[in-house]
Amino acid sequence: MYLCLAIAAVGVSAAMIAPGTLRLTAPVEPFPNATRLAGNGLAMVAAFFVHCLLSHTVLAPGRVSRAIRRQAGILLAALAAMTVLLASAPLPASSPDFVAAYAGDPHVLGYVLLFCGYVGFAAGQFIRLIHDYIRLSDRPWLRRGLTVVQIGAGFCVCWAIAKCTAAVVVYLTGRPLAVENPVSANLSAACIGLVAIGSTMPTWGPVAAAPLRWLRHHRAYRVLHPLWAALRDAIPEITQAAGESDTDQPRDIGWRLARRVIEIRDGLLLLAPYRDPSTGAAARPENHGRRPDPAAAAEAAEIAAALRARRAGAAPAVAVPRPPEHQAEDLAAETAWLRRVARAYRRHLLSDHDRVPQGGRSPVSSAEPVVGHDREPDGPGAAEPPARRTAPDVLARVITEVLAPWVIVLVLPLAVAWRATHSPGGMIAWGLLVSVTSSILPMGVIVWGARTGRWDGHHVRNRDGRLVPFLALIVSSTVGLALLFVLGAPWLLTALDISMLTSLFVTGAITARWKISMHAAVAAGAVVVLAVTYTPIMWALAPLVAAISWSRVRVRDHTTAQVVVGAIVGAAVGGSLYAALI
Repeated sequence: MYLCLAIAAVGVSAAMIAPGTLRLTAPVEPFPNATRLAGNGLAMVAAFFVHCLLSHTVLAPGRVSRAIRRQAGILLAALAAMTVLLASAPLPASSPDFVAAYAGDPHVLGYVLLFCGYVGFAAGQFIRLIHDYIRLSDRPWLRRGLTVVQIGAGFCVCWAIAKCTAAVVVYLTGRPLAVENPVSANLSAACIGLVAIGSTMPTWGPVAAAPLRWLRHHRAYRVLHPLWAALRDAIPEITQAAGESDTDQPRDIGWRLARRVIEIRDGLLLLAPYRDPSTGAAARPENHGRRPDPAAAAEAAEIAAALRARRAGAAPAVAVPRPPEHQAEDLAAETAWLRRVARAYRRHLLSDHDRVPQGGRSPVSSAEPVVGHDREPDGPGAAEPPARRTAPDVLARVITEVLAPWVIVLVLPLAVAWRATHSPGGMIAWGLLVSVTSSILPMGVIVWGARTGRWDGHHVRNRDGRLVPFLALIVSSTVGLALLFVLGAPWLLTALDISMLTSLFVTGAITARWKISMHAAVAAGAVVVLAVTYTPIMWALAPLVAAISWSRVRVRDHTTAQVVVGAIVGAAVGGSLYAALI
């Protein structure tokens, strides 16, 4: 009831204070601006009804009546004072710009301060009551919507302050503020828009977020795969149907993720007799270059040791298995915990492979496969990493880091911007715009994900970890391209951004199935761009593409085929499209 009354009051109020209504009712008003008083009064009544609704929702039953009576008293006192002030004001007629025309009169100044002060006070009360209700609600989209409504109420407070400030300035100086009308209009529009969006968000929010929820579930499903596959291989009975492959499961990713979590939990329960707590305690100090997660590292170390013991046919390590230390409250919390464990498990296996003994074999290579790691090293000896780094290994690592894609994409726009503008200022302004949106911002996301263990290193060596970095690249590059169009950038920069974004889409589509080399693709495309932009002499940089490709194979992050295809795609898509556009 309160909500319906508030909506009706707002609608009638907006109709009454419209300029056409004010002109129509001016001849029959008992005193000038009486229609404005009625419209403003209805707006205050609407705020009172909303306050009543929130009070019934948030406050204890014993406090509701007292709070409503207090608000009603404040409302009636404000309305009475506003009526007296406006009725006694010597105003000749109604004016659409009420504050600028009449705020020099003390009666009108008091009226405006009372009205705007009540509106700002009511909005502040809304923010407080909504904050209390958010703490009580357990519905995520309702909480998000109410937070947006709070922000809208904050804009309402700012509107009230702006109106009061404008009225005081007119009263003191006799001149209106030139910015008052656009500022007030923008603040009121922001308030109304945010309140409308937040009020309806619980309805449309879940529908709009479905694609993001699918991506989040899909990402979790892929992250859990190494741990699940290791448990499935060791304990096949955890799967629901014997011989069922991963691709035979239903398309509903939420159902598949829940099933995967359950099967992992079943596998861990069956593996419990083989788990030795001492192996987990020994693994806690390790960090492997990531953000410390000692609990997940200990759990992963125990699982890996227990799997090796079970495969080797060893006797159970404990007579009475201990209950799981981590008890999740719901499926989401369980999934989040197992994701941490799966990342730590994968890092544990990779670190074991890096610690090679004198015999040249990893201590886990005979019993523990590195599951889910998409490196595809070239050559018959790929399974046996070298015991120590040689000079070519160090050189390959240096080339990989110094001529990484983000470095090339950082420098290339500056070179193109210099050719387009022939001025240091233009080079810095336009070049940095492309560099920041296409290199620095996406690289920040990649480094964050590498440090938190969401993918393998800042070069994203695992193919299944490249989805989020590619999405970040696409979003950031698209924003940069839009800015180039809006700001009227030189066409060379716009063409470069279009070609890089197109190349990103093509390589992303390929890497979804096969781990193409981004190092080779970016380097080859950059050579073509420089040769087209400046002079054919730039083709002399082509050996750098070969050096980069060699380094990627040498550090065992790609095969020869992957770097060759990457170089071809980079030159054919990115370079050729740029040449065609200019």
